[in-house]
Amino acid sequence: MNHAKLERPDLLKLSRNPNPRTINMVAIGDALLGAAPPIRALYVYNSNRSQWRRVGQGRERLLARDLFTVVHEQFFTDTCDYADIVLPATTQLEHYDVHTAYGTCTSWPTPGDRAAREALPNSEAFRRLAARMGFTRTASGIPTRTSADQAIESAEAVDAGNRVESLKKKGWQR
Repeated sequence: MNHAKLERPDLLKLSRNPNPRTINMVAIGDALLGAAPPIRALYVYNSNRSQWRRVGQGRERLLARDLFTVVHEQFFTDTCDYADIVLPATTQLEHYDVHTAYGTCTSWPTPGDRAAREALPNSEAFRRLAARMGFTRTASGIPTRTSADQAIESAEAVDAGNRVESLKKKGWQR
């Protein structure tokens, strides 16, 4: 995968803070209680309180009035109970993506197209949020299909003949 096309480190140059803090999702409960400066906004996606290192940590902070929490989720989880806003997220059947295996060492990507159109994929929610926040020169204009295609077209994939068109035509392949 071309991780730079997925993670977009170039967008940090456009930010007021080019060195934002990052918090591992399993440590969010601890960070809510002890981060300096305190966390005032939380956007939860592809995660849930049950994945935190200590599930009970941060519960009081999630209830605090000065923390604004958005949960972008496929199902109404216990984390949604603490959200100020809950946004419906797509399943892999509802958005275009290039799928790889989870938890194994494999290099057999598979293209996946939308079978249903009920909710927003993470990438579209991020694009709309970026546009509303005034990041007009960012990835807000890049469609999900384009970013997924760019990610799979790394130098190694092109050299091996695994272009997106080939994946779409043949399905999964090494």
